[in-house]
Amino acid sequence: MPNGPAGELRADVNSVLDEAEALYKDPHRHPELPVQEQTGLDDASTVEGAMHACGHDMHVAWLTGAAAHLSAHRDGWRGTVMAVFQPAEETAAGARAMIDDRLFERFPAPDVIVGQHVMPTLAGSIGTRQGVMRSAGDTFHIRLFGRGAHGSMPQASIDPVVMAAAPVIDPTLRTSIETFVTAACAWLAA
Repeated sequence: MPNGPAGELRADVNSVLDEAEALYKDPHRHPELPVQEQTGLDDASTVEGAMHACGHDMHVAWLTGAAAHLSAHRDGWRGTVMAVFQPAEETAAGARAMIDDRLFERFPAPDVIVGQHVMPTLAGSIGTRQGVMRSAGDTFHIRLFGRGAHGSMPQASIDPVVMAAAPVIDPTLRTSIETFVTAACAWLAA
């Protein structure tokens, strides 16, 4: 391996038909699917209800361009750059498959991983930050168990509706109260 740091450039590629078909079958996860191709372009999808109409094509183009540029200018940098095209990003199955396929055993462990994503922002702008940014890929289920009680004795019940609402309401309520108290203290201090 060349001397220097190892870096990974990652792009998600979700044009895997099996995954698309699985997503189509879950209307709660992606109610906007399926999408019928209606562009009339020569390279339009020929699969009924399957159009690759998201930013993943742009991600692939960016990574391909970055890899080509780095390869063409190899004398301007040192180290190892790995271009990783991650399938099945929407379900996280692709990352798991890559790890199960011994990605980090077969290739150098990266010192840094850089991913990019299309974001709804001003045209021509680029946003960066160290660490995680706009990232989520988990699905989880929570099962709550309650206990009913007579309306005259609500303290004897364990209300699953209140339990389910608490993770949503509590942080919001706490933030609102903290913001109010901070503003009030600042006003009183002035």
